Amino acid sequence: MIFFRQILQLSLAHIRMWIRSPRQLIISIILSSAFLIIGNQVFVVRLGTQIAIGVVAPASAEKRIQFSFSETGVSSIAFDSLAAARESLAKGKITSLVYYSDEETPVLNLILAGRNPIVDREVAALMMQIAGTLSDRYSDNVRVTMENVRYTPEHMTTFMTASLIPFLILSLAYVNCGMYWLREWERRTVYTFMATPAYRSAMIIARALAGGILSTIVLVCSLVLCRLVVPWQMPAELLPWAIQIVLQMWAACGLFFLIASICRSSLMLFVDVAGLVIFIFMFVSGTLSPLETMPAWERVIAFMTPMTYAVRAMRSVMLGLDPLLLKDCLIIVGWGTVSYALGGVLISTPAMKR
Repeated sequence: MIFFRQILQLSLAHIRMWIRSPRQLIISIILSSAFLIIGNQVFVVRLGTQIAIGVVAPASAEKRIQFSFSETGVSSIAFDSLAAARESLAKGKITSLVYYSDEETPVLNLILAGRNPIVDREVAALMMQIAGTLSDRYSDNVRVTMENVRYTPEHMTTFMTASLIPFLILSLAYVNCGMYWLREWERRTVYTFMATPAYRSAMIIARALAGGILSTIVLVCSLVLCRLVVPWQMPAELLPWAIQIVLQMWAACGLFFLIASICRSSLMLFVDVAGLVIFIFMFVSGTLSPLETMPAWERVIAFMTPMTYAVRAMRSVMLGLDPLLLKDCLIIVGWGTVSYALGGVLISTPAMKR
């Protein structure tokens, strides 16, 4: 009987400690709700008006084709020439292209962008459906062709590897940087250091440097072992890839330094926040579900988070299908800079000094 009473008392004590930490309770509820709401959208692919399909066709057929697309809920953009349409396709302004040549035997050409296999798969299915509708409704003598992007297994594994590396970097920074800061606060090492005349920035830089080096070593070993089991294509240029890894590692260490600075009094709160932030970032970054197929509110969240730009930059340097955008690199650097700056301010607050 005493044994069960002890179990009950210890359990109640644990629950009381959790209830007496309203900050952790509120943040856990908010992040858990966000996790479910956003995660629920991952495997639901919606082709709505955010998907724009280019149409090049004579005036007699253009309206019919655009009407057929509007019936499915996607938008269409008419172009005067095939060259202009292909240019927009290359720049990512449209996700695919329909070219209708009104000859003796009408030909309906379906052209995919070849950037994202998930988007191409869904759009290809829609375009084939539209092609069948047009053939049945307007003509029995339409020949349908498709410029299909043939994705080899190596291309698919490279695409997924490029999508997952930023999150591996994030997870390694969480373990090798963020957790180390929490241990320093638990051991009171941070307070001891702040009592000395040493520069606080030296501690921040040293932790980021050490955590980044350790994380990079683990990352390189993981990539080597992964490539032995699952072959993926190495980037054509290794220097931009290495620079991108360094930038993302630096920013990730800064992010978890900031989270650790906020949650310094509670390891449980840090684990809750950091773990759920990683999952939410994965859902909204375009890693599991293409940005083009997300609801409008989720795309807004996606473009407010650093991982959207990190994933896009990593795909650019590894796949070479799109140019690496300076904007993506600057946003990643900006997130890291702001994280280090805010974290530095937080560890210098009067509460920390006490």
